[in-house]
Amino acid sequence: MLDPSHIEGFVLAGGSSRRFGRDKALEVHDGLSLVERNAAVLGERYAKVSVVSAPGRSYDDLGLTTVFDEWPGHGPLAGIHAALKLARTDVIAVAAVDLIGLRSAWYQQLEAGWVDGAAAFRDHHWHPLVALYHREILPVVEARLQAGRLAVRDLLDEVGHAIVCPPDFADLRNANTPEEL
Repeated sequence: MLDPSHIEGFVLAGGSSRRFGRDKALEVHDGLSLVERNAAVLGERYAKVSVVSAPGRSYDDLGLTTVFDEWPGHGPLAGIHAALKLARTDVIAVAAVDLIGLRSAWYQQLEAGWVDGAAAFRDHHWHPLVALYHREILPVVEARLQAGRLAVRDLLDEVGHAIVCPPDFADLRNANTPEEL
């Protein structure tokens, strides 16, 4: 089992929110913006939590440390790349900003199931944006970005990983539109 004191958390908020129509990271759900809420959830387990965003879009005014994608427009894989590169720990925890049912207990399950380079939930498909990743996979991530192979689900098939059964399928959902929120 991994020690949570040796893991940094990162909220992935670099998307353009095209389907949402505005910056969904700032949308309020349960009294907090999505970015604040998911940073707080990660903060329940991890001492250091940052937000990965596209260059020029900072969440520092919300009291959240913002780091920037080196590969803007390349999706969540670019966010994972930035997190792996900038983390001071060997293992990172990631959460998509639009996961509205995120729970800190999920990361405890992922830590307990940890194997090799990554741990993620899988039911009928991977849930790679609530996951743990090891810094050792950074060269694989960089190669995938350079080749334009951006699917994070495919990354998990390429690196050593643990498959963890999701706690509650209904909570593993994201909000891509205001109606879904």
